[in-house]
Amino acid sequence: QKEYNEGNNTRSYKITVSTAKPDLDITSVTFNSTYNAGNVISVKYTIKNIGKATATNSLTRIWLSQNTSTSSGNTLKYNSSELSLAANGTRTVTRSVTLPKAMASGTWYIGVQADGAGQVSESNEGNNWYWRSLKVNKNVYIDTAVSEYKSALVGTSTLGNVFSRRCATGYIATGVQGYYTGSYIRNYRLYCRKLNSNGTHGTSSVSPWLGTGTTASFSSLAANGNYLVRQRGRFGASYLEGTLSYSRTWQDVLKGASNYTGKSLGEKGKTSGGSVKWVSCPNGSVITGIYGRATAYPRQIGVYCRKLKGAW
Repeated sequence: QKEYNEGNNTRSYKITVSTAKPDLDITSVTFNSTYNAGNVISVKYTIKNIGKATATNSLTRIWLSQNTSTSSGNTLKYNSSELSLAANGTRTVTRSVTLPKAMASGTWYIGVQADGAGQVSESNEGNNWYWRSLKVNKNVYIDTAVSEYKSALVGTSTLGNVFSRRCATGYIATGVQGYYTGSYIRNYRLYCRKLNSNGTHGTSSVSPWLGTGTTASFSSLAANGNYLVRQRGRFGASYLEGTLSYSRTWQDVLKGASNYTGKSLGEKGKTSGGSVKWVSCPNGSVITGIYGRATAYPRQIGVYCRKLKGAW
C-alpha cells in the first residue's frame, strides 16, 4: 500500500548483549585465632563461583599482612591451584601456611584472594578478597635448628690448652663473673639465665670457670631482658688483663640490630694499656658460651652464639 511518507517506517534502538561470565568469591576462611611466631596455620577456605558461566583454572593466593589493604604491605604465603569451577559451584580447600620465625607480636591478618593471578575474566573483579585476623603472641626462643656460631680466638699468647665453657641448654649469657688480681684476670665465667618465652630472665646458672684463682672478684650483669652479644678483652703479653661485655635487648636481637652498638656493662680488671680485641656474635644472635686458651689463667677468649627467633 502506498503511504504518504515512506521514510518513517523503521526505528533503531541500541541494545547491549551481555556474555555470561563467572564470578569467583571467597565465602569463608577459618583457622585458629592465636599463634606463636614460626607456627604453621591450617587455613581452610571456601571458594564459590557466583557467576553464570564456568570459571577456568585459576590461582587462589593466601597473604599475610598487618593490614587489610589489597595493594600494599602483603606477603604472599601460598599459591593454591584451582581447577575449573562450574556456575554456582563451590569448593573447600585447606592449605598450610607457616608464620615467619621472627615477626612483631600483635594483630595480623590472613587474606585469601580468589583468582590471584587474574586468569579469569569475571563479571565482578572487586569481590575476590576475604580477610580474617589472628593474634601473634610475644614469644622468643633459641633457634637450635641453626648451627652454633663459633668466633675466632683472640689474644696475644698461644700457650696452654683450649677449654670450652657453655651455658646450660636453654640458657643465655647475661653477664660475666671472675677474679682479678695484680694486672690480669685469674678466673672467668659466664653468668647465665634461662630464656623465658616472653623474653625475660628465668632461673640462673653459671658456666664452669675458665682459669684458676679466687682473689678479688668482679661481676657484670645485664638488666632483665638483655643478653650478651659481644665481648672485649684487654690482653698483655701473656694473659687476659681486662674484660668488657656488651648486651642487647631480646627485641633488638630479634630485629637484627647491630651487635656493635649494644649496651656496655663496664670494663672489669685492667682498664688501660695492653692490646684490645673483640669477639662478637652475628646480628640476631646471643652468647651462649665461651671458650679460650688457658694455663693457670686465661690467655685467649672466643664465644659461642645461638640465633634467637620469635615475635617481639
